[in-house]
Amino acid sequence: MYPIMLNLKGKQAVIVGGGQVAARKIRSLLEEGASVQVISPSLDPQIPQEQIDWVARPYQTGDLAKAHLVFACTDQVSVNHQVRQDAPLGVMVNNSGDKSDSDFYNVAQIRATGLTITVSTEGHSPAQAKQMREEIARYLKMREGDLDVCTLSGATSPRD
Repeated sequence: MYPIMLNLKGKQAVIVGGGQVAARKIRSLLEEGASVQVISPSLDPQIPQEQIDWVARPYQTGDLAKAHLVFACTDQVSVNHQVRQDAPLGVMVNNSGDKSDSDFYNVAQIRATGLTITVSTEGHSPAQAKQMREEIARYLKMREGDLDVCTLSGATSPRD
C-alpha cells in the first residue's frame, strides 16, 4: 500500500449505501470539502441530507460516471462487488465489506493544527488501528505545547 493524502475539495465522491458505515465516510468526506452523492433507498439518520446529493434508489450500472472516488458500503456483497466492477478506469473504489476487492483502505487519523498522523493496519484490523490512534492522541495531549510540528511531520516546505 502506498500512503497518500488526497485533496478532495470539490471532487465528486459517490457512496453506494446509506447505513452507519456510509455515515462515517460521508462525515469525513464533507469535512474535506468533497461533493458527496449517496445512492441508497434509505439513509441513516446521522447522514446530513441537506449536505449531500441523495439518489433515493438502489445502485444502477452507470451511477459512477462522474465519480472521482467511490465507496461501496451496502450490506449486499454482490452490490458492493458490482460497484467495484462498474467503476470507470482510474477511479479508486473502497469496498467496505471486502478489503481484497478495494483499491484503498481508510486510515485512523489524529489531527491537530498543522499535523495529521494516520494509522493503518492495511485493512486487517480497523479496531486495532482505532486503539492505536487513541493511544497516540493521548500521548500528544500529554505533550501539548512541547512538540515541534515541523519536526514531527518532517515538513521541509509547504508542499511536503
